[in-house]
Order: sequence, then structure tokens, then C-alpha cells
Amino acid sequence: MENIELFLAQNPYLEIENVAKKITQLIKTKKLRYKDIAIITKNIEEYAGLVRAIFSKYNIPVFIDEKREVSQNIIIQYVLAILEVINKNFTNEAVFNYLKLGFSEIEPDEIFELENYCSKWGIKQNKWKKDFVYEIEKEDKKPKIERYNELRKQIINPLLELKEKINQNKTVKNATKCLYEFLQEQKIEEKITRKNTEN
Repeated sequence: MENIELFLAQNPYLEIENVAKKITQLIKTKKLRYKDIAIITKNIEEYAGLVRAIFSKYNIPVFIDEKREVSQNIIIQYVLAILEVINKNFTNEAVFNYLKLGFSEIEPDEIFELENYCSKWGIKQNKWKKDFVYEIEKEDKKPKIERYNELRKQIINPLLELKEKINQNKTVKNATKCLYEFLQEQKIEEKITRKNTEN
């Protein structure tokens, strides 16, 4: 995808220093403000001290939220799962990682059954975009496969629509806008509030 860069650092110090240089470049050339930039990592404990020291050297103001790891933030997990499904073109693992976050409103038992079916018949990538036909000719299995196809549409259609919208204009701004609209359509705030109430 456009606007994604990879940098292989020999150690965490060089990794953070490269980030600091990139931020300085963005501030100068793209006219961004420091508050427009966020850095996301799972290893906050490992990087916090280095970030403070190196960013101070480059005169970059920094706020580090050390109260909880990003991996515990369910919205970020959800967004990353969505992007994984799209970037990996609907691999079996990516689709079920997305479903298991619990925002699909599909019962866990049905997700488990669907996963078993997909694993058994190698349902992945483009096979997600077509009706499931394996075992549908068996009378005793037909209602179950029809239900799997209902679930397939419920899962895949919104994600396909999102992928198409992102691909129409491959910029970070457009991708962010599309993701935001997708979260609204999925009523993510209501679902999180419901989850918190249940817990």
C-alpha cells in the first residue's frame, strides 16, 4: 500500500532515532504539527525511556500514555484486525481474528462452527466472496450450509465495500475517513458500551 515505509533497525535506539528523524522531516516538509503525529507500539515499557531521551535530543515534545498497553485497547485491535483482513485478502486466520474480537454480533458457537467448516474445506481469500457449496447437496447439511452463507455475507460484504472505498483513492486521509465511517456504520461505540456493561 502507498504511504507505508519499512525500516529495519539494528537495535531499538536506531529504530527510535529513525522515527525522530522522520517526524522532524514531516514537520518541516509536510507542515504537520506535533499533535498530528502518533506512534503506536505494543512494547511501551521497552521504548518509553529511549523515546524521551532521543526525542529530547531532537526537540520533539512527547506524551507517553503508560497507563495501559495499546494491545489492550479494543478499538485499536479492531482497526488492526480490519486492516489485516483487507491487506491479507481475507485469509482464514485474518477473518477469524476479526470475528473473535466480538463485534460481529455472531454467537461464539456459530463462529466456532463456521471456522471448523472453513478449515475443513479450505475457505480463504476469494472463496469467501462466493457462496459456500461444500456439503450443500446433503439434505441433513443443507440448512446449516445456508446459514453459513448468511453469515458469510454478513461478515464479508461490509469489508468488501470498505476495501473498495479505500482502493478508490489510496491515500492515508481517505483510508482514515473510510475506516471512521465503517466504525460508525458498525455502531462500534454502542457495542463497546454494551461490552463494558456486560463485564
